[in-house]
Amino acid sequence: MELRILIFFNHQLSREVMSGGEKMFLEVSKRYGKFGVNASCAVPEIAVEELMKEGLRTRFFTIPCLGFEYNSYKDTAMDALKIALVFTFRTIYCSLMIFKWLRESRADCVYSTGDFIPDTVPAMFARLLVGIKWIAVIHHIIESPVKRRTGSTLSNTGAYLMQRFSFILIKYFAAGVFVKNEGVRGSLLGMGFKEKNLFIIDNGVDLKRIEGMPSDYPRPFDACYIGRLSASKGVGDLINIWGKVIESLPEARLAIIGGGSRRLEEEKRETVREMNLERNIEILGSLSDEEAYRVRKTSKLSLSCSYEEGWGITIAESLACGVPCIVYNLPVYEEKFAGAVETVPKGDFDAFAGAVVEILKDKGKRDRLSRQGREVVKNYDIDNVVRREAGVIKGICSGLKEEKKWEKAF
Repeated sequence: MELRILIFFNHQLSREVMSGGEKMFLEVSKRYGKFGVNASCAVPEIAVEELMKEGLRTRFFTIPCLGFEYNSYKDTAMDALKIALVFTFRTIYCSLMIFKWLRESRADCVYSTGDFIPDTVPAMFARLLVGIKWIAVIHHIIESPVKRRTGSTLSNTGAYLMQRFSFILIKYFAAGVFVKNEGVRGSLLGMGFKEKNLFIIDNGVDLKRIEGMPSDYPRPFDACYIGRLSASKGVGDLINIWGKVIESLPEARLAIIGGGSRRLEEEKRETVREMNLERNIEILGSLSDEEAYRVRKTSKLSLSCSYEEGWGITIAESLACGVPCIVYNLPVYEEKFAGAVETVPKGDFDAFAGAVVEILKDKGKRDRLSRQGREVVKNYDIDNVVRREAGVIKGICSGLKEEKKWEKAF
């Protein structure tokens, strides 16, 4: 019997799918049908075109735009206010539309793709008002603004408070909570979440698709970074580290690829100019998947200075390409990619630069890391991940015959 779910993906603020969690939502939703799950999606209007272009064929329930979503990316106090207005509007709109969408989708459960208020509040109302089961996803725990060393105090405080509010809703009303690693699971248990409601569901990568991606970039880089341009991803660290790398390897070249904060991108371009690194660092901005893979596959190394990570999809993608990765020593990397990535202490620019120089000079070590990475990432083939997730969802919803009294609400 096919299970029907209504997915809330209401937090996206641009047309592009950029974050790892957003990529995962897309790839999982595309594959649910193969494993007996029929998904409908509630999404912002601005996201539909990109999602369809990326191959998602499903029923969309759309949320109107206010007209300034494209520019809302946590750059300034004004942008933070815009985000608050957008999220408030989407939360109210979805909560008002929930009855209509449930009736039209005939959903057996609702699924929130993140711990953002526009996703969690409508899901909570669906649970409270009609008794439908709610499955929530939590990717990572945002540190207290006092401890978080990257980003502005304003955006950090807003993100922290929003997540903690969502945690309260998820803790008391969600029937199942999907987390990405043991660290998040342990933290939630410490907050009083029920152990029986917590499930570790890995992210995954499309190994076949990655294998077929082009690898013919005309001017290969020594290293690349691919991901969002945000403070928590440590893009500024990369530039400082590369300044140290060229002290030993003056011709070494780094590519920085990704969209996100326009102000941060402009600041980093200015930093590159001030440090006279234009010959050594190219900030390429947002590229198509094919172009990004061309750069990635022809690079000798993939780098990440992320200070917080729920799983590490871009790391897994690089490992699947056979490109060795150097990363900060976050616990999640040890859990998911032990032995397949080179780790250095967080914020230690000298150690990071030293690791880059060492591995660029040592082809034998690069080849060894490449082999180990390809082997480890086989555990995270996307179809196997979706098969397990679909099975867990069906298990959570196994008592639907007795519990679907909510249909009388329609």
